Amino acid sequence: MATYQTVIPNELYGRIHGTRRTLVWGMMPIGSLIGGVLAHFSLRLPMYVGGVIASVIAISSIKFFLSVAKSSETAQ
Repeated sequence: MATYQTVIPNELYGRIHGTRRTLVWGMMPIGSLIGGVLAHFSLRLPMYVGGVIASVIAISSIKFFLSVAKSSETAQ
C-alpha cells in the first residue's frame, strides 16, 4: 500500500482507489465461478491455477517495483 500511495498522485488517489476496489470486488464472483468449474475436475486444480497466476503476476511486476525503488532513492 505504501508503493501504491507513492506512485499515485494525490489528486487521482481517490478515483484510482475506487476503480481498483470496483474491479477487485467485481472479479470475485467471476473467480469463484472459475474456481468452481476447475474444482469439478480436481479439488487441487484451483490452487495450482491460482499459484501459477500469482507467480506470473509477481514475476512480471518485479521490473515495476525496481523502478519505483530506484525513483524513490533518487528523490531523497
